[in-house]
Amino acid sequence: MKNVFKLLLLVVVYLALFILGATSGIIHPACYAYIGALLPVAFALVYLNTCAIIRGFGAACFLNGILLMAGLLTGEADMTFVICIAVITVLAEIVRKIKGYNTLKGIRWSFVPFAFSFFAYTAHWWTDTEGSLAAAREEMPVGYDELMKPVIDNIPMLIVVLALTIPVAMLAIRLAERAMKKTVDGFLMIAMKPNYKNWIPKGMIIGTLGGAAASLVLFLVFGVSGLLAVGTWKTILKIVFLVLAIALALITLWMWLLYRAFSYDGKRQMSRQIIDGVASHVTLPEGGRCLDVGCGSGALTIAVAKHNPKAEIVGIDRWGAEYASYNKQLCEENARAEGVDNRTSFSKGNALKLDFDDETFDAVCSNYVYHNIPSRNRQSILLETLRVLKKGGTFAIHDIFSTYKYGDMQAFVQQLKKMGYEEVELIDTTKGVFMSPREALWMGLSGSAILKGRK
Repeated sequence: MKNVFKLLLLVVVYLALFILGATSGIIHPACYAYIGALLPVAFALVYLNTCAIIRGFGAACFLNGILLMAGLLTGEADMTFVICIAVITVLAEIVRKIKGYNTLKGIRWSFVPFAFSFFAYTAHWWTDTEGSLAAAREEMPVGYDELMKPVIDNIPMLIVVLALTIPVAMLAIRLAERAMKKTVDGFLMIAMKPNYKNWIPKGMIIGTLGGAAASLVLFLVFGVSGLLAVGTWKTILKIVFLVLAIALALITLWMWLLYRAFSYDGKRQMSRQIIDGVASHVTLPEGGRCLDVGCGSGALTIAVAKHNPKAEIVGIDRWGAEYASYNKQLCEENARAEGVDNRTSFSKGNALKLDFDDETFDAVCSNYVYHNIPSRNRQSILLETLRVLKKGGTFAIHDIFSTYKYGDMQAFVQQLKKMGYEEVELIDTTKGVFMSPREALWMGLSGSAILKGRK
């Protein structure tokens, strides 16, 4: 709530700066035309604080989005303003993404395009010169249009001012950093915290919520309004869309509860408990190497590295579209934040066909990965993982080992023993190890267990 008030205050200040810049034209048209090169000094303070609150995508969108709405509501926004603001905002967001949301470099470089925002408001002078002069004759004191002409016709001066805006912006954001040192230090401290995301992507929750809302709208349109005449079709559509809306709403609620339970910042923190628990089963010799199959955001890879301070851990993942926020860069940033980046590495890989020779690693591990892979024989995926394990190496694989997903796992345990594997056991994690039986049931995690042993 505190951040909401801060954002409201920042957007009020931002709008006030725009109004101040616009009213500078009363002094002289040149002020209105060129003050955009000086406003970044004040814009920088607003932008820096906004980025410190909106740490991912959206800082530029938030400020210029409100500005655009204000302009449209007051009738001050013409098409030129809309297009220019849109282009400036998109550029700022793209640059910040490329340079890194959680870095000062990302804020600094993205502020350069953002600093041109006021010029979007004055652009109509050059894109619609005659219309601007006509408006000046109607709205401003007599003779104002004559003062405007030399300003508008001075294209070389405009180019100089636009070019000057870039160094002014870069200097302004540096000055803002010094002036707001406490904010910057807080930003960097948060930036150095790992972000392991959530096993339930926000996009999935938003998608089902949107589906529920759309179904409800369609129920109201076709089932309640008078758009369709009373009859069989209206009754069918009414029932279908109502049932769909209720079903999607319940699924959304279920996923939201899962999201809360898995969150690293929540009260339950089940993800953290499971990751640390699986990592505790991985013991490596000095200089040993471990493979984490399906590393996701790097959580298990990093946990194993922290449990084995003299070993090297390799994490692989396909990083598919269903978990778009998981990627190699995220893993590396998390490893750096946890101080294990010198002993971890991440790359793309396929669990069905690992790109490693036989007996490469001293240990292999995984957490909730294989059950997501479409396969008629998931036991073969386990054998592919064990293929890269050295003789004497250990394995700890946590997954939903239900009969439906894996077949007879007790028979598989016996098979491994006949193949020469030792100390093989299947540890049920749904009876108080990682979760209670009740949690496993409503979360859809029944059958969760750790398959561990030695080759």
